Amino acid sequence: MPYCTGMGNLIFAFILGRNGGSGADVMTNSLVNNITNMTLVLGLPAVFWGIRVSPAKKKSKAAGKTHELNRLALLLTLTAILFFTGAVWAMGRKGRIDFNDGLVLIGLFLFWQCFHVFEVLKSNVRQGSH
Repeated sequence: MPYCTGMGNLIFAFILGRNGGSGADVMTNSLVNNITNMTLVLGLPAVFWGIRVSPAKKKSKAAGKTHELNRLALLLTLTAILFFTGAVWAMGRKGRIDFNDGLVLIGLFLFWQCFHVFEVLKSNVRQGSH
């Protein structure tokens, strides 16, 4: 999990918030940043070096299980994206995301991070490296 890659977004949101800027600009910046990451940041390395998205053709039992776990993790992440998007939409229906809504979003973020730490610990135990 790469931390602080969204630092530019946080600084942008801080400056806009401090200066009374538009929340729509923060949302637009976040969406454009994520779309850029999903297209350009993945696309450029794929053009130059290629990106392996499925395991090599050898069919060992361990490789098959790892591939299946990776697919399930991706499915969970995509489902979480839909959930988090729905949460932001539901909180923003009143036309404003206030202090309490911000606390809920931060709580969701921290829960998601705890979930990832737990997954890394499980993976380390499976591989025998504590």
